[in-house]
This record gives sequence, structure tokens and C-alpha cells, in this order.
Amino acid sequence: REGNSYEKDAIMKWLSENNTSPVTRNVLRMKHLVPNRALKEAIEFEVKRQKEMHTRKTQSNSLLSKRTSSRTSTTTSGRHSTRNH
Repeated sequence: REGNSYEKDAIMKWLSENNTSPVTRNVLRMKHLVPNRALKEAIEFEVKRQKEMHTRKTQSNSLLSKRTSSRTSTTTSGRHSTRNH
């Protein structure tokens, strides 16, 4: 009714001690609360997207590290073989 979204546990605790909205100070009762499914789904989507991006970045960094290590080893081996000749 008032158009604000709250974290469920926080607003339930607030309303157990108050009978007004923490934002507008208008009368607000638990029976007025309705789930904001669109917001919940948007948050869940973003959390999933962030985890996937983190996983890809971690995998990419791991591959880059292996490639760099491999190049370093090759270069070092090349130097040793040049010195031995």
C-alpha cells in the first residue's frame, strides 16, 4: 500500500515493536505486507549472475597463471640451454 520494500525479518521485527512504517510513519500492520516477488527474483538473478562472473574470473585467472608459469619455465629452460652451448 505504501510502496516501500523491506527485508522480511527486519520489517517483521519493526512491526512487532511499532505500528507505523519505518519510512513514512503512517500506520502499517503485518496484514498490509505482501511479498515483492519481482524484487526477490531480480535479487536472486543478480546474485546468481555475480557468482557466475566470479567463477569465470577465477577460472580465467587460474588459466592465465598456468600459462604465465608455463612461459616462464620455457624461457628459463631456453636460457639454460643457451648457456650450456
